[in-house]
Amino acid sequence: MSQGHNPAAPTVLVLEAEPSLRRLIVLGLEHQGLHVIAASSLDALCAADLDALDLLVLDIDGAMASKSSPLAAIHAHAHLSTLPIVILSWENQPSPQARESWDASTALVAVPYTYIAKPFDARALYTAIAQQLRHQAELAALAEARAEELLYARSAAAGNTPTIWPFVTAVGLLLAVFGFLLQFAIAIIGILIVITALLLWTLGSTRPQPLQMALE
Repeated sequence: MSQGHNPAAPTVLVLEAEPSLRRLIVLGLEHQGLHVIAASSLDALCAADLDALDLLVLDIDGAMASKSSPLAAIHAHAHLSTLPIVILSWENQPSPQARESWDASTALVAVPYTYIAKPFDARALYTAIAQQLRHQAELAALAEARAEELLYARSAAAGNTPTIWPFVTAVGLLLAVFGFLLQFAIAIIGILIVITALLLWTLGSTRPQPLQMALE
């Protein structure tokens, strides 16, 4: 079931078979400001809920290495198989030697996980979840920084590629300036011609006329 929540809060899936314990875990995590989706199995959840998850809290009592365990189902899911996991179990934490004998479909070595034995202190669960979420946030920030570096490197490489467009731009500007100067020179020549013609016209009209002899 899904509870009302702050959209910015991380989303935690709690898979716990015991209803009373599941309810207590949900209340505690919601009190910590987390959005919690709780169910007895993955089959009770829709695809939208599964794709929105940030962390898993799993009860795997008696099914650690079973191919039908929640771990096997999670490993088969593209998104869930990349999420951190907090494991709850009445069984003791398996030794490294025992873990090597587990069925490969559980693939716990591929994801960060924390093992908490029942009965457990609620504070231990909250601490484990906070550490896993913080670790995931650090990994996400690192991946984003690497992506930005790669994008910057590609942009810089593209900027160093030779291109004729700067030369074409310079030629276009040169032609535009030359055109303006040519028009300006033609306009100046025209103005000088007009001024010269006016001066000659004016001087010619004011020249004194020769006196005609009135007497023979």
